[in-house]
Order: sequence, then structure tokens, then C-alpha cells
Amino acid sequence: MAIIAILAIAIGVPSRHSPDMPERYETTTLVIPPPLRSDTLRARFTLCDGPIRVNCVVDGDTFWFRGDKIRIADIGAPEIFTPHCRDERQAGEIARDRLLVLLNAGSFTLVSG
Repeated sequence: MAIIAILAIAIGVPSRHSPDMPERYETTTLVIPPPLRSDTLRARFTLCDGPIRVNCVVDGDTFWFRGDKIRIADIGAPEIFTPHCRDERQAGEIARDRLLVLLNAGSFTLVSG
């Protein structure tokens, strides 16, 4: 499970209101809240091969999880199966392999968009 802590940072900014006043520091605290829900899903993913797809990665923006096809929103990975050129296919394979590594790195959360 991913561990994310609340992070608070105090930033000191020198400030002078007039030449006769000594320098003083104003402080701003930034707080990064924890995620809304914890990562609870986990599976062992492979590359998709064949008609039966359970937990596998198709390309850099599509994978199957528990038999459901998942398309990642706002990501358009290069094509592997119908590329326009050799370079696009290579870039698509790199994106696919990276998604495989990320999905196998630990637990995750799916949010419907």
C-alpha cells in the first residue's frame, strides 16, 4: 500500500515595510492533504496475449483488470498494432512496458471518469 503523509512547509520571505523598520519574515504554511481514499487494488499483470484477457496490459493507455477493459483517461499512447511508422511502434512498446511496470509496482485505485 502506498504511504502518503501530510506535508507542511513553512516558507520564510523577507519583508520590509519601510527603510526604518527592521527586516522581518512573513511565514506561509502549505498543507498537502492526504488522498481521499487509500490504494486497495492489486494484481499481477502480464502483457495481453490471446483472446482471454484478465489482468494484462494491451498498450500504454489500455489494460484489463479482473476481466474488465480499462482505458486510462487523458492519456493517448502511441499505437502498437496499427502504427504509422516504426518509431511510433517502438514508442508504443516503451509506453506499454512502462504501464506494466507501474501496475505491478504496488496497489492502486481506480476512479471512474
